[in-house]
Parts: sequence; structure tokens; C-alpha cells
Amino acid sequence: MATAYLQRWPIPDFDEGLYANPALNLIQKGNFGSSAMSGVLEMGRVTFWFLPLHSLLLWFPVKLLGFHIWAVRLLSVVCGLLALLALYKLARLFGVARQAATLLVLFMGTDFMFLAIARRSRMEALLCFVYLTLLILLVRAERSGRTWPYFVPGLLAGAGLLTHPLGSLAVPAFLLFSWPQPA
Repeated sequence: MATAYLQRWPIPDFDEGLYANPALNLIQKGNFGSSAMSGVLEMGRVTFWFLPLHSLLLWFPVKLLGFHIWAVRLLSVVCGLLALLALYKLARLFGVARQAATLLVLFMGTDFMFLAIARRSRMEALLCFVYLTLLILLVRAERSGRTWPYFVPGLLAGAGLLTHPLGSLAVPAFLLFSWPQPA
């Protein structure tokens, strides 16, 4: 169901090709360049005009399934589905009843904007999954009362930084939760 008409909706745009191009170049040429922008500042050889995690992760579906719109969008679909699972888990972690958490996931999973984000090969679905997972792990770490459980959320905050410019908000969230509270 999540992959139905993946090649048709939303209508493919140039961003999807630009963000997927370094993954294809990594497979074909062994570099992380943007050959689609090769005439601009050596971008055919290296990519430095966007954050790399999404394009690096695109390597897997492109390598396994080939370079086409369905394979390129698959990462966002998987991240969208994982984000829905994380949303359910986060709601349950905050004590929301099972039925209400399921309804929350149903509402989010049928929202037009969420579906558009989770079906377009851009980094927003990955960032949504990273943020929700980060919140789950931070709440668990805070409730544990120990300091070592903050290691993985710290790594996820770093992953947020490597995903999207809005990923920089993961660092203050991490610091807010992990900062020692006065006794």
C-alpha cells in the first residue's frame, strides 16, 4: 500500500534527482560527486551543497534495485513507515492509551503532507524518523536516571545534523534532556 503508484505520485521533481545523483556516482564512479552539477565548483567530483546522510543511505536501494524513481523513493517510504512506528511508541511511552496511539498514527499516516514527504526522495522523512527516535531514546534515558543511555541519542543528534539544516535542532533537544537537573 505504501509503495502503490510510487513512481507517479507525487510528481517527480528535479530535487529528487539531484539528491540521488551522489549515490549513483558512488556506485558507478566511486566518488560522492554531483555530476548533474559538474560545471559548478568541482561538484562533479565532490558534493558539498547539501548534508550527506540521506544521499549516503540512498546508496543501498540504488545498489540493490537500480537507479529509478521507485528505488530512489523507497528510502523515504521506509523512513515514513518507521516514523509512524516511532510515533506510536512515543505516544505509548507518554502513557497514551493503545487505541488513541493507533488513531494518532492513522491520522498522521493519512495526512496529505506526511504522505507527500514520505513518498518523495528528500531528507525530510529521514529527519522525522530521526527526531521521533531521538525523543523516544531521550525520554527513556531521562527515566533511567543514569548517564550512559545518552550515548545513542547523542549519535542520533549527530545524525540529525548530517541529514537536513533543521537537524541542527536535534542538538539543543539533546542538550536540554541530557543536561544535569538540579537536585
